[in-house]
Amino acid sequence: QAIPIIAGSRFVYRSEKRNIGAIAMRQGAGDGELFTNFGVARYSENLGSKSRVGGLITTKQSPGGQQTTSSIDGFSRLTDALFFSGMISTTQDTKTNQSGFSEYAQLIYRGNKNTIYYTHTVVTENYDPAMGFVVRRNVMSNSQGIDFNVRKPWFPKFIRSWAPGIYTEWYHSLKTNKLVEQRIIGSPFWLGLQNGGAIGTYFETSVQNLEESFKPVGIEISAGSFAYTRGGFMLSNDPSGKYFGSANYEFGGYYNGRLQVMEFKTRIAPIPHVNMGVTFKRSNFSGVGDLNVSKEVDLVLLETRFALNPRVQLIGFFQKNTSENLQALNLRFAWEYQPLSYVYLVFNQSEYQGVDLTKQKDQTLLTKLSFLKQF
Repeated sequence: QAIPIIAGSRFVYRSEKRNIGAIAMRQGAGDGELFTNFGVARYSENLGSKSRVGGLITTKQSPGGQQTTSSIDGFSRLTDALFFSGMISTTQDTKTNQSGFSEYAQLIYRGNKNTIYYTHTVVTENYDPAMGFVVRRNVMSNSQGIDFNVRKPWFPKFIRSWAPGIYTEWYHSLKTNKLVEQRIIGSPFWLGLQNGGAIGTYFETSVQNLEESFKPVGIEISAGSFAYTRGGFMLSNDPSGKYFGSANYEFGGYYNGRLQVMEFKTRIAPIPHVNMGVTFKRSNFSGVGDLNVSKEVDLVLLETRFALNPRVQLIGFFQKNTSENLQALNLRFAWEYQPLSYVYLVFNQSEYQGVDLTKQKDQTLLTKLSFLKQF
């Protein structure tokens, strides 16, 4: 159900030393509240030419209470090849009287011959940024990886580089400190081609200790421990060319069963004014879940972009998902009538199977006008 926006405003300031941004918006009745006020404030300061520190505050306030997220982040170029970035964030919710905490830190070395990184993340169970998105809570993760960029004069002319790599991810529960998920991904044979494309193989070993059940594409998988290995092949040409195509095939275990995935992408951009793309993905599940389900799921995506000029564009997107019996269409007309100020016309249509197993259809036409004044 569409929720009306009463009014909103945005302020942006940029200079060589600092950036300041703010958004204020009032939303009408919806989600059980008579109204909701949203606010975002961002400040970042450049410390010399190699470092930056910043802060972000968001608030979501309604008659039922207020939810606030406060964050501090930073970035530093320690050397020409070594970088550090990190963030600390807290949330407070007067509705539930709960607070949460999260942080991440990443150290990455990016040289001419290899890239090495280490990332650490913590998200507590009660961390809830009301205006943000969290992949998973109650988790501490560590991920690390290394890849190489090998170039030799004796390589065949069509090969630009050999880029083998290995990457790991470890997730532990903050409550029990037990391992929840472990993934090791390797790409021993990965070639960058002179035409901008790539060809390669990869493998993945996974350990999943599910703390609760979940339903991927409607297949019930109960809590428990699972270990499996997957492999795959990939081939593509230059993604920036007028004609792009890629193919990907994955196979192997998936929890207590098996899963094969085939994905094909193509895009045509004969002139700068036209861009059309098609994606087809088929997932074949075999013996998965509590009931050993075998199921085939197809996903089709169509994307188009037509530009009369850089300021007037028509963008279209269509998706068909056989798992949910879903068809979705989005059309957007955009006119930049003056720099950074737009008129939008948006049409949305979705068809899906309702809870009563009947076919449902929703259609929405939206208009939006934005005006930006520069000082």
